[in-house]
Amino acid sequence: MGVLALLALLLSAAGGVLLPLGHRARVVRRYTMSLPTQADPIDDRDALELHRRLSNRAALSDPFGRALSEGLDVCSQAIRLYGVEGVITSFNGGKDAVAILHLMRAALAAYCQKAGLPQARLPVLFFEQQDEFPEVDAFVREAVR
Repeated sequence: MGVLALLALLLSAAGGVLLPLGHRARVVRRYTMSLPTQADPIDDRDALELHRRLSNRAALSDPFGRALSEGLDVCSQAIRLYGVEGVITSFNGGKDAVAILHLMRAALAAYCQKAGLPQARLPVLFFEQQDEFPEVDAFVREAVR
């Protein structure tokens, strides 16, 4: 059983649901996970351009450049080691999660291009909370579309 199939089974057992990326759910009980599907060509170009810009900035030898380089390397190595379907990004809408989401998007786009694979969408997992601000919930849903 694949990682995503196992996760879907676990979430289902816990009362959660899996949603394909871009699916707009009206009622989601506990968890939402975007399943990887082939990326939109516009997303492909955006993610590859993001990777180019991040890599250029990471090449600078200041503290931010070094941290950015290390972050991209960690994301790239995770995808290389575990494959496109073996890496899931948790996203809660916070500033750190937004940074990780974009690092992972960029790393995934570069990995797929280098490996000659079709561009893939990043699997994203969101743990819903009953007391979440509506603005955060709306931002999370928009961000993973």
